Amino acid sequence: MKLQYIGHSCFELQSKNGARVVTDPFDSSIGIDMPHLLADVVTVSHQHHDHNNLSIIIGNYLSLNEIGEYSFLDTKIRGIASNHDDVGGSKRGKNIIFCFDIDGLTVCHLGDLGDVPNSLQLKQIGKVDVLLIPVGEVFTLTVEKAIETCRLINPVITIPMHFKTDALAFALSKPEKFLSLAGNFRDIKISSLELTPENIGDYKGIILLNK
Repeated sequence: MKLQYIGHSCFELQSKNGARVVTDPFDSSIGIDMPHLLADVVTVSHQHHDHNNLSIIIGNYLSLNEIGEYSFLDTKIRGIASNHDDVGGSKRGKNIIFCFDIDGLTVCHLGDLGDVPNSLQLKQIGKVDVLLIPVGEVFTLTVEKAIETCRLINPVITIPMHFKTDALAFALSKPEKFLSLAGNFRDIKISSLELTPENIGDYKGIILLNK
């Protein structure tokens, strides 16, 4: 499986058989250039403009924005109900956690998760190899809750997303706060990973991918 960081909360996942999944495509108003991407499946964690810009997607793709279980070619996808805040969704609405089973690995994209997953959500998430977690606070988990979420899910690899960069047009925390408190950080200055069940242990820990 190839995992490519596009920016913000957007990633491209590609299976060894060529199936392409894109998560949470954003629009250029957030300050980051968003390329047009070819996709077979696009997941949208919630309907905010920095996560649901389907206009940049090329191809005859399947759009997923609801909870449930789905299959496409060699990829299985689970959408899990969650909230965009820590008050039951009353402030910012609902959020969908998406888990992808690709090439013998499980990737979990938390979207704009606003609170630590409960026991039911953790059971639904299950074993995770790669966790994509928002660390910019403000609209999502606090850094402390992000660290607690990582501890509970216990992935092999943790990849921060949804944080402040020089280009981003709105206020979030920079990733350094999360990285300094979480520890076990490896800065390998790449934008993508080629992962297999055999080599994933070589990347164990927290990796900050470059856009």
